[in-house]
Amino acid sequence: MALKQTITDIVTKLSSWEKAGLNEAQTRQAIILRILSRLGYDIFNPLQVFAEQNSSGGLGGYIPDFTIIFNDKPCFIIEVKPLGKKFNNNNRTQAVNYVNSMGLRWAVLTNGIDWLFFDNKLEGVESEKLSATLDIMDIQMADYLERLLSPKVWKQSTADQQVEQTIQLINVESKLRQIMQRGFSQDEYGLQLAIEFKLTSEERQVAKSHFETLLRRIFSLQLAYQRTQSPTNTMEPLDESKVLQWLGEKIEQSCLQYSTLKKNIHLKINGLQVEVKNWQDIYHGLVETLLFVDKEEEISFLFKEAANLKNHKDKKHYRPLSNEKYLRVGLRIKNVQESLNKLLKLLPISKASLEVTQQGKIYHFPY
Repeated sequence: MALKQTITDIVTKLSSWEKAGLNEAQTRQAIILRILSRLGYDIFNPLQVFAEQNSSGGLGGYIPDFTIIFNDKPCFIIEVKPLGKKFNNNNRTQAVNYVNSMGLRWAVLTNGIDWLFFDNKLEGVESEKLSATLDIMDIQMADYLERLLSPKVWKQSTADQQVEQTIQLINVESKLRQIMQRGFSQDEYGLQLAIEFKLTSEERQVAKSHFETLLRRIFSLQLAYQRTQSPTNTMEPLDESKVLQWLGEKIEQSCLQYSTLKKNIHLKINGLQVEVKNWQDIYHGLVETLLFVDKEEEISFLFKEAANLKNHKDKKHYRPLSNEKYLRVGLRIKNVQESLNKLLKLLPISKASLEVTQQGKIYHFPY
């Protein structure tokens, strides 16, 4: 808890510090050393938090800002840049060169806000060994740093491997957080689908090995992320091209998750082909888009509660929504078409933005 409070305090001061233009030394003082102290390091012990250790002892050696040492053995280095400075390839190469010269695996490059972790075990040139990028404003930053940099991790002989596994999990969690905002049902089943269809085989293995952890962590954060990612929170008018992009994504997601029928229609949105199998995919995807742009109140008459449905798990008739309710999709095609036309008029899109082709007949929506 102490580290989380420290990071929160740092974040509240970032704006004024950025205006003041903190240099490298000030960034080390105000942010890096403070975080290291909260992690449990003795920052006043120069043999544990070694400032500017020369990797070779000579004039030509590499000199990182901090080398973390336990039992007289260097563990990892931290290279610090001025607050908020954009990194370039020279900065990345410099960080990896430090650990190369010391025979170490892990390097951290930070400007106080962005924390880049480099794995010297990865193949490629120095600047391509980036393993993870963290943001101090991430709600999970304190937990991430505890698992990556704390003394209790680095005192162990398997620290290198533990950090590798932690970074793999962090990257998978970060990817799934983003995926779950794109139309997957906000429940265990939705997470399983996201893992199965949106991750690589290696990522899928990591996710399945830590499924309970991911389930707990991702859904404990959903409310916070929904508040920050809602497109209407900016109070800016919805852009037509953006809305059509979201609509296409939601429809494709609905097709991927729920379609049980053979493909019998084709859909184009503004001339671009969208993967879809049937009218139900379009209908469900449209309703998810309306939820995404905060039109829930206007379409509340469509929602069904699971407790009131005997066959809500029958995907042919009902599909779950991201608001934890259900949408009846087992309708006559004519009724679906009429609903599509009415609902599309709730969005700022032009007439005939959607073109559906079925058995040689072409339909345009909204009309």
